[in-house]
Amino acid sequence: MTLRHYTIFISVVENKTMKAAAEKLFITQPTISQAIKELEQHYNTILFDRLSKKLFLAEAGQQLYFYSKQVVSMSKETEERMFNSSMRNKLRIGATMTAGSSILIDILRKLNSKCPRVEPEVFVFNTSIIEEKLLCSEIDVALIDSALVNPHIICQSVMEDRLVLVCKKGHRLSSQTSIHIEDLNNEFLILRENGSATRKQFEVNMAAANVPYMLSWTSNTILGILKAVSAGYGITVISEKLIDAEWKEKLSVIRLEGDNWSRDFSIIYHKNKKITNYMATFMQICGYNITPSSSSTVF
Repeated sequence: MTLRHYTIFISVVENKTMKAAAEKLFITQPTISQAIKELEQHYNTILFDRLSKKLFLAEAGQQLYFYSKQVVSMSKETEERMFNSSMRNKLRIGATMTAGSSILIDILRKLNSKCPRVEPEVFVFNTSIIEEKLLCSEIDVALIDSALVNPHIICQSVMEDRLVLVCKKGHRLSSQTSIHIEDLNNEFLILRENGSATRKQFEVNMAAANVPYMLSWTSNTILGILKAVSAGYGITVISEKLIDAEWKEKLSVIRLEGDNWSRDFSIIYHKNKKITNYMATFMQICGYNITPSSSSTVF
């Protein structure tokens, strides 16, 4: 199979239809169809389920998509390296908003000390987007603030975290050192967007305790949430690692009683990913000891 086959296959997956892929690649639809047919014949498997004239990625197709992205990415990297011998080694790191805003900077500082030639590319998104990017090989490794269950992804807890209540000074709860979940009854909450592990954990806990609340504000940035709390638009529940000394002067940070507010930061990576020395070093700094793949190469 050629690089062209893999490029066409990726385009069909990402553009949903052969027609859209053909338009994107400026080739004819029969050419697209023939390339997919050749791939299926070569691997003796079905890559797409065809239902009601729509394409759905089969299990084998999901695996090929991951490997195709790696093949095409490696080809591009080879071209760049051969034309630019001074190019540094890249490590594509994913992080959730919480991890990216609290502990990642210190980890990257240590990584640079151990591997001064590595050039990290950081992608900060919520957990669901990080998972998608890992599955299609757009990132190499990620640090998230939850556990992740996916048969294609290795998830390893590396450090503890805990959610806390944050409110404006003068709020009815601000004088408390700790509260129970029932104390949040009918409060106005400022929460992360859907797809956030923090929001999911909060919603699961509230639903389990049958405690109603009112959503007053949704934000996909930590700074936006803290500013909204400071302005009095509501209260929030976020990682205690996000509240630095400056914010503790402005806001009240209150412990939430119960083990269900505890969680772990986790390292995640695709189970079929070859572990480079840079990946292994990054994970070791995070607290997960792993040996690089024997075939990995560091330039």
